Amino acid sequence: MDLKTENSMYKTKDLGFASALISLGYPLAGSNKNGKDIMFIVDIQNAQTPVHDLEKMYYSGNLSGDLNAHYQAVKNLKTIIYKMNREEVKHETI
Repeated sequence: MDLKTENSMYKTKDLGFASALISLGYPLAGSNKNGKDIMFIVDIQNAQTPVHDLEKMYYSGNLSGDLNAHYQAVKNLKTIIYKMNREEVKHETI
């Protein structure tokens, strides 16, 4: 579990939980690579439920939402991962 919040931004390397937050309407604010880990940064400024409660619900299997939106969020985040890894490979071969 990643419980890192800074100025209403939540950082996690968990693709599933980041996708869940995005599918619940919290926007992806960015992403960055830290070694081999990719951190997703989600804007939780307008969270009606504290993110640590959402996190507990997610990991216990009690978080519900739009499954299609979750699937789309997973696809979008995987595209980000692919592009970041692809850029890293380009820089290593130069």
